[in-house]
Order: sequence, then structure tokens, then C-alpha cells
Amino acid sequence: ELLRAEDLLLDRGGASRIHHMDFSVAAGESVGLIGLSGGGKTSLAQILCGELEADSGRILHGGVPLSRERLAQSGRRISGEDRLLENLSVLENLMVLGHSPRGPAIPRKRLRAACRELLSDFGLEEYLDVPVAQIPVPVQHRLLLAGAAARGKRLVALDHIADTYGPPELERLAACIRRLCAQGVSVLYLSGYLDSVLWQLDRITVVRDGRRIKELPRGSFTEFSLRAYMYGYRSAAEEILEAPEACQTAFFLDGIPMPEAGLIPVHDADGSVDKFLSGLREQSGRTVTVLTAGALFDSWVEELSVLDNLLLPVAQRLGGPGCHVGKAMRRLLRTECMEQTGLSFQQVDQPFRQLSHMERFKLLRYRGILNRTDIYVFDHITSGTDLQDREEMRRISGTLPGLLFYVSGDYRELTAFKRKIYALQNGCLRKELP
Repeated sequence: ELLRAEDLLLDRGGASRIHHMDFSVAAGESVGLIGLSGGGKTSLAQILCGELEADSGRILHGGVPLSRERLAQSGRRISGEDRLLENLSVLENLMVLGHSPRGPAIPRKRLRAACRELLSDFGLEEYLDVPVAQIPVPVQHRLLLAGAAARGKRLVALDHIADTYGPPELERLAACIRRLCAQGVSVLYLSGYLDSVLWQLDRITVVRDGRRIKELPRGSFTEFSLRAYMYGYRSAAEEILEAPEACQTAFFLDGIPMPEAGLIPVHDADGSVDKFLSGLREQSGRTVTVLTAGALFDSWVEELSVLDNLLLPVAQRLGGPGCHVGKAMRRLLRTECMEQTGLSFQQVDQPFRQLSHMERFKLLRYRGILNRTDIYVFDHITSGTDLQDREEMRRISGTLPGLLFYVSGDYRELTAFKRKIYALQNGCLRKELP
């Protein structure tokens, strides 16, 4: 490890910008710090680079605590506003960056040769004698990286420098980061936008509200997973991807082992669903959401738009009743709703009462995902629907994340799932039917 931070706390103005956070980075490792604005990314980078001092906690190297001065000597934070000196050439800038007043004087030819060799490692030797005022900002950022290497920095934090980059510039920046890591320099890459995330990083740490939410090694993070951990809820695709295997027992219901996720068809032959629900809540100890055919019409505010209906539980979870949801969250929810339900842009903005039976069911499923329900019970959900809608509702039910009990009084409907069918007898779940 290059350094390890333990139990960092940074409190400013009564709000914890860093809340008892642990963090580590290895020599030559590229780590992404991803999260929304105000999540604590920049504050953590400033502490690790010696620009700020934490209120409590410590930073270690080889078990030895590091002072703020030592961190400042070995670390460098480059923000999106940082630029080279415009009235100098790149060569003169590098001479300033690499100058040490205590060291011996070095002949200019040797300095020029050393600077050219340094820039050639990053593919930037053509800019050696170019005035900085003529160089694009992304190239200046890469030159600042080269300058950090010239000063012997062991940790470089790139603080939102690529938020306005296009794909070609992102790829060039990634190549420079790989070069730095090959030289043993550790790189922290800070970003709050999914469009500017570098997917070649060794590891990504998601931070939110001053806390470390999730560590994701290379190959395990996707746009869906990052969005989920950044905003605090997971999409349907990610829930399915991350669900434990069905063979893993989550709890026992009436003596029968229940999986963590999956669909369980249940035949209700004696109308004892209410008693079954009571036993399910008691024995599982988890949140149970019951959806009936009437819920397609009774659980929505008909006069509000589809988007506003979906935002009500999100606002309540984020900040309680009356919480204002920002434009970024509205855009995210609109995009994900369209992806998960197939609704058009215009349908998301129209009043809810104009939606069809099938469209309401898709939205009900999506709202359950937003509420992060542990267990769903579909209680005769297809009552009153035609054959085509019934088949589509069964198909969609099979993709629902978490554990779903699909209860129906029609045994033929349950056989369409091609799974073991359980029976309800006096409110108790019995072994599967033949």
C-alpha cells in the first residue's frame, strides 16, 4: 500500500463532508472516486494530498502515520481549473515545476533533454516549445500530469478534469494514467458524471454523503451499478445481476426454505391469502409489498403525471414529504422509467389516468423497484385482464428483482411459469403440487 486512511472525519459548518471513512490505495494503482456533487470526493483528495487536515483519523504508510507536510510532498491534486502559465512555453513551465531551489544548477541542455524524454513518455514531445496559450485545455491537463511525474509525486488526484472531455480526449487521458501507474505513481480519478468515467481504472470507490458506499474492482462495474450506488437505488437489470443464487436460503416459511430471489407460483385454492400474508411477514421479518388487480388503479394519483407519481416515493426516501427533487434526478428517473417500462417521452409527462391497464402494471413493477421492496406478493394480479395482457404480465413478473410470490386461483395460469407450484392450505404454504 502507498497509504491507508483510517476513520477520517472532516466536519465543516456542522455538516460532515467526510464521515468516518476508510480508504486505501496501492502503489501504481488507478482508483476512481465516483459520486454526486457534495459526496466528499474532493475533500478526501484534498486530505490525501495534504491540502486539508482531517478533524480526526489518521493516514498511514507502512504502519507509520503521515503528517500533512509529508502528504503534501508526495501528493498533487490537479483540478479542472488548473492551467499552465500562459506566458511561458511548455519547456519553461516544466523547468518551473521541476525546479528545486536546494538542488545544484543543471545546464539548460540537460534540462531540455530531460523534459523531452519526459514528454515522449506521454506522447507530448511535440508541445515542448509551444506557448501554453496555444495549447488546448485537455493537453494542458496531461502536461500537468507530466509535471507531477517530474516532481517525483507518488500520488496524483485528478479532480473533475474530464467532465467536459469527449471520447477521444478521455482515451488519451486514460493512456497517460496507465503510463503514470506503470512508473509506480498512484492515480485518483474523481468524477461525478457517468459520461466521464474511465472504465480502464483498476478499481472504483463510490462515495455518497461523505461515506464510502461500495468498492468495485475492474470488470465488475457497469453504468447501471455505478448509477445505482451513486443515487442510492438499483435498477431492475442490476438487481437481477446481483441477486444471490436461488439455492441460497434466506428464511424458512412454514418449514420450507425460501430463496433470496426468484419467482414462486402459489395456488390459492381456499382463499386464505390474508392469513398467508400475515405468516409471511412474521416468519420472514422483511418488507412485504402486496399488489392486487385493484392496486393498478388505487395506488396512484390519477391527476398527476407519470413522472410526478414516480417521484413521490423517491422524494420521501431522500428527504421526507415535501422534499424538492432536482433536475438531475428527474432526468435520471425519466430515462430509466422509459427504459424499464417502454413508455415514450410524451407518455411519461401525461396524466396517469390516460394509461392503459398494461402500462399501469409496468409502472407498478418499476415503482416497486424504486421502493427497494424485499418480497413481493402478486395477489390475483391478472383478474379482469384479457389473455394477451395476462401472458405479458406473467412474462414481466418473471423479471422482477427480489422474491416474488405469484398467487393465483387458476392452476393453469401457474403452469405457464414451468416451475414448481406450491399450494395454500388454511394460509400455510405446502410442498409443491405435482
